[in-house]
Amino acid sequence: MVASDSSSTIAGQTLTIKADASNRLSSTATSTDGSAQARSGAGAGAGTDLVVDLVADASSAQGGSYGASQGLVNASQQAGGNLAITASASSEQRAVATTVGGSRTLDAASASSAGYLVIPNNQLADGDPIRLSAAGGTGLSTSTTYRAGSLGFTVELDPATGIPTNKLTSISGISYSAGDVIHFRLNSNTAHNDGNDASGRSGITFGTTYYVLGGGTSFEVATAAGGSPITLTADTVGSADSLLDADRIRVLEPVGSGQAYRQASISNSAATSLAPITLLQPSAAIALAGGRDTDTVLSLADASNSAVVSGIDGQADQAGTILAGTIRSLTAGEDASLSGLANGVVTAAATNTAGAAIASGSQIADGLKDMAITAGSDGTITARGTLNGTVDATTVGMPAQNADALANLNLSATGVAQTLAAEAIQFGGNGDVQATASLAGRSTASTVTGTSDALATLQADALQLDAGNAIRIGDQGSVNATASIGTSVAPLLVSAVSAGAGNATSQMGLEATGILGSAPTPGTFSLIEFGGGPLGTVGATGQGLVDLRATATDGDSSTILGSTSGGGPASITGIRDTTLTIGADLARITATATGLANLRSMSVAGDATASGATTTSGILSDDSGVQVGINLADQGQIAVLASQKSVASATSVSGQASSTLTNSSVALQSVQLNLGGSGQLRAEAVTDLLNRSESVSGSASA
Repeated sequence: MVASDSSSTIAGQTLTIKADASNRLSSTATSTDGSAQARSGAGAGAGTDLVVDLVADASSAQGGSYGASQGLVNASQQAGGNLAITASASSEQRAVATTVGGSRTLDAASASSAGYLVIPNNQLADGDPIRLSAAGGTGLSTSTTYRAGSLGFTVELDPATGIPTNKLTSISGISYSAGDVIHFRLNSNTAHNDGNDASGRSGITFGTTYYVLGGGTSFEVATAAGGSPITLTADTVGSADSLLDADRIRVLEPVGSGQAYRQASISNSAATSLAPITLLQPSAAIALAGGRDTDTVLSLADASNSAVVSGIDGQADQAGTILAGTIRSLTAGEDASLSGLANGVVTAAATNTAGAAIASGSQIADGLKDMAITAGSDGTITARGTLNGTVDATTVGMPAQNADALANLNLSATGVAQTLAAEAIQFGGNGDVQATASLAGRSTASTVTGTSDALATLQADALQLDAGNAIRIGDQGSVNATASIGTSVAPLLVSAVSAGAGNATSQMGLEATGILGSAPTPGTFSLIEFGGGPLGTVGATGQGLVDLRATATDGDSSTILGSTSGGGPASITGIRDTTLTIGADLARITATATGLANLRSMSVAGDATASGATTTSGILSDDSGVQVGINLADQGQIAVLASQKSVASATSVSGQASSTLTNSSVALQSVQLNLGGSGQLRAEAVTDLLNRSESVSGSASA
């Protein structure tokens, strides 16, 4: 959903633009026998194809909805006089999956050594877990959980004319034989389309029985065995909702740790074996909203696989990916007033009474991104990226396999983000920049029998100046940037509960930065510069308020707080890698980095561990051995605070209990302060850590 895309305007005098986009996608799936999958948005896999060597969470979906909502994108705007732009975008991604029955036994299958199973009207979606209770000479294992892979088709076109050749080409490279019976459905519908459904695609009618002519990976079809080929028309939809074989699936086997899958080999003896082949589809409720991270590894949201909401963006298409080309710009001969607002909500709820529950939500919000901005006189910028994510996975479990609960939340927000070179913000007169990035919500997983994993990867950067970009204000200037994750009233929650046999783990990766600069070459930092005036102010706040919980009965419990990429500490920063040069009579600079973390881990029969690693920094240089400058022409008042307060509690009845907290709080790091007049500096660093561990029968350490 885009309000204005690739549409430039040049006005000799005043130019006013208002662009609003709103995108609301909702998907609900309910099953009483087998699996239920609800996917909302392209980031969740809606409308994509499955490939052979895939990551398990990259399976395609049962819907063709897309998850981008953008106000004003991919174009420059120019006014000879005043320029006023208000662009806002909102996006809501909602997926709810509910399963109330048990596993589903599929119809007896036959096998082909070409690499597929024939299961008429199987109603399986890409990525569905499947197990074999009887392998029937296939060479497959009855103890392995496989994944279903669809067999998709494209309409072959003559390369010279672009006209259909009346042949279908197998996307997966699976070969068919002459005379094979085939029915078709769409990627957006797992059910077998019945004979009363007159809809179709590319000359194919759903519910009709077709026969393969010639065979191979590219072939014609007819409505009678050996009959005349039907005429196909060009496919105008393509991979967004492709043609699939309704009666055949590929079998995908896990590789390594089980997060990657590849096509399994099927024994030649299967084609002639009289032994039965029986498949079981384990019960699963899968809800994917905006994204599809269904592993247990922390990873940042990426525009190629997450829902995207942006107010103003100079370098994004509908999928949120960066486009090649020249830098887009917003130019005013006189005053400029720019507002870019992005607000996103992502909700994923998976509930299962007899099997696994998986819920995943992902979204990216950018208020104003990748625009070179120039005003001959005064300029104001207001940019906000706000996200609220709720991801809940709940299952009562069952004695069999696949009774796990997994919740994965992935959010990234920026107020202003200048990520490419030559995207300076320049005002000839007075200037005011207000940037906000905020994240809120929860990620919870709960099961009775099985493993419970709850994850959240969170990044909020209020003002991002990559590639050495600058903000230059000719006269009096004010820049304020606030990045927050959670609030004092509602800390962002990650909670995992396993009430029976199984482990419970909650993980969080966190980064919050008020002003995030860069040093593309040693000693060359991003820049904020004010020319003069009576007062120049820079304010930057990074804040992270979080709550992590893990509770297990007959298993281990763990809470882990660290970096967004795993392995390092969570990071909260006021100002990073940005030179401040202020020519005003009085300069006021405030930089605040505050963190509050509560970690609780409890287990009855297993071990309980709680660990958190954090850093809070007021103003710092990340360029090794090089100081970042604060240059004030006259008087200066500087206040810097870096504070982290964390509590970790680990409790076990029969196992070991261990809690570990580390933190580094630094108010000023590698900063050179230059004042032309008098100055006041207050720098404060606070670390307040409390470790608790208790075990009735085992050892305890803190």
